[in-house]
Amino acid sequence: MGDYQISGMSLDQTIDQLRLAIEQKNTSHNMYYKILERIQEIVIDEPETTGKPEILRILRALNYYRPKDEEILARQARNQGYITKEEDPISKAHLAQIKKNAFKSATPITQISDHMKEGLKLNYLKGLIMDYNPGEDEVTSKSIYDILEIYKTLFKNIELVIHEEMNRKNVDEREVLDILVGFSISGEATNVLLERIIEIIYPNLQSGKYTLHDLELIINYFPQELWAESPLHKEKANKFNLMISSIILQEIDKFSNRELLSFFQAFSNSFVFPPKLLNKLLNSLVGKIRQEELTKKEFMDFLEIYALLVSGDHSSAKSIDSHLLMTFASEYIQKKHSKGELNLNFQQVVQLYWVYEQGGILEDPTCKKIIKPLEDILNDTLAQLIAKHQPLSEQNIYEGDTQEMELDERDADTMLHYYQTFGQEGSLSNANQVIKTIKSLLKKYDDRPEKERKWFVF
Repeated sequence: MGDYQISGMSLDQTIDQLRLAIEQKNTSHNMYYKILERIQEIVIDEPETTGKPEILRILRALNYYRPKDEEILARQARNQGYITKEEDPISKAHLAQIKKNAFKSATPITQISDHMKEGLKLNYLKGLIMDYNPGEDEVTSKSIYDILEIYKTLFKNIELVIHEEMNRKNVDEREVLDILVGFSISGEATNVLLERIIEIIYPNLQSGKYTLHDLELIINYFPQELWAESPLHKEKANKFNLMISSIILQEIDKFSNRELLSFFQAFSNSFVFPPKLLNKLLNSLVGKIRQEELTKKEFMDFLEIYALLVSGDHSSAKSIDSHLLMTFASEYIQKKHSKGELNLNFQQVVQLYWVYEQGGILEDPTCKKIIKPLEDILNDTLAQLIAKHQPLSEQNIYEGDTQEMELDERDADTMLHYYQTFGQEGSLSNANQVIKTIKSLLKKYDDRPEKERKWFVF
């Protein structure tokens, strides 16, 4: 569907078009811009048909479109050097302007003339010309930054409607969760809106109107940074999180693995992690590790959440015995690996080393026994990488019978860093041999012809 057909659509049609655009995954920025622009027109210009039900439907639909994620990934790729100047639209624009300026006239009169010509070309002065007709060259492509601008404006207008509904006491305990989730995902909630959301949620927490699933939504989606802004907010954080914690503790023995991990993650990101709840969640999850009741993914997820908790500035992290927890993790790794039930690629092995580093295990020479099962897996993984790195025949190359190597150059550099840093004074053993092996693998990759470099998964 062309961009021009979005104009004049009803809200139902526009939301359907947004869902279709998200499903297609290759939708242009122009199309997204037109969709957001049309939703904004409906919110602003058609208030008689855009009440609370329509606003909630808009929020639910926008939950699945997250332009900020795209912008963050593009910025990270640019900062890390994975987008070249030739691929970067911003750099292209800068290079084009620099090139244009290099050929501009140097005298003031000709500079003014050039400026007037540029103004006419860019449509700045069209109002001075009676018979002005825009041409195709004027239609510019929208960028992610154009989308973010209208996205932010749209949420500001949606918030105004929500405030009006709240003023009329017209938002109930279920609807406020839709508002919380929608604004949390967008990152566009003001502190005033968050305060009003809490005013609705808190009394309903006290009266027991929320299910465990609701509590997951509340604790996972509420922007916890609000609590850190003043002593008054800190007092509210204690009451808010303690209230949720008291409800959870009554049901925790019935939790599934997913629910345990969900609440552990939520409170790890929160301003207050009640010690009693932390202890109960950790004991439950460690018990499942020792009984081998977690899947590989659940085990890796738990360790990642734990590592983020202890690597941050969270006061609760100091009460965790990392050595004991990592000992249980190593026992699990050893048992599963010996049974052939824990097949890890190189990236996952590096991820586990990162977890152990955050727990202070790599730098502690007394922890060699804890780290040994992980080192055994690393040695097996390196042996497999070496085996897959044998030269290929021309026949294999052209028949497409090549095998992808599960080795990422960035992960290899990370592993080299660990062994160079902790190999001499930490718990890591055989450091020189590991460093030599990884460097050899990297050199083999660098020495291959371009058509054979199919081993790295980026």
